[in-house]
Amino acid sequence: MRDGPGAGVGRDSAILTEAGQIILNPAHEFQVDQELIQRCIANALADPQGGAVDLIGATLPYGTLAVNVIGAFQMVRAFEALLRRHPPSAVVNMSSVASTTGLGSSVAYVASKGALNAMTVALARALGPEIRLNGIAPGLVDTRWLQNGMGAERYAAGVAAYKARSALAEIVQPEDVARAAWYLGVDALKTTGEVLAVDAGVKLLPV
Repeated sequence: MRDGPGAGVGRDSAILTEAGQIILNPAHEFQVDQELIQRCIANALADPQGGAVDLIGATLPYGTLAVNVIGAFQMVRAFEALLRRHPPSAVVNMSSVASTTGLGSSVAYVASKGALNAMTVALARALGPEIRLNGIAPGLVDTRWLQNGMGAERYAAGVAAYKARSALAEIVQPEDVARAAWYLGVDALKTTGEVLAVDAGVKLLPV
């Protein structure tokens, strides 16, 4: 996973192989140099950064849905045959806690991540037993992308507010998400069709 301008928890899809990590952009053509790909993290982000009121209209932004839902689907479709040939294989989709709280930067973002959750469950049914499908729903993740996008003052206020309404009084670090991805992709061999919240317990307390 990558952090930086133009990437939230990551605009790319990260493909973990036994030999290392390959970063791919699902919008571009690519070639896989190695035959064995056992772990695939579909991690695409499109967030229009609009307010809810701005986006209550005739349509939701199709670009957000295309990247966050269709992009993840196309990544799984592209590697399905390869993953089936090398079980046990796993896909981890990157969702968001916004998908269950309804709180996010835009209605389109919230809706797209909810759709991703539903698709994760459906694909888990369709692709088993060779391929496991799970998701991660992070809360507020401490990244440079978010800091730069919000600005220092607004980011500090957001962090304080998030900590105040989370059971663990913390925000999420990129390493927390990485550990969850590793667990679901490598260790959780009997888990499929689940979306794991990594949110410091923000759903447990009243908004």
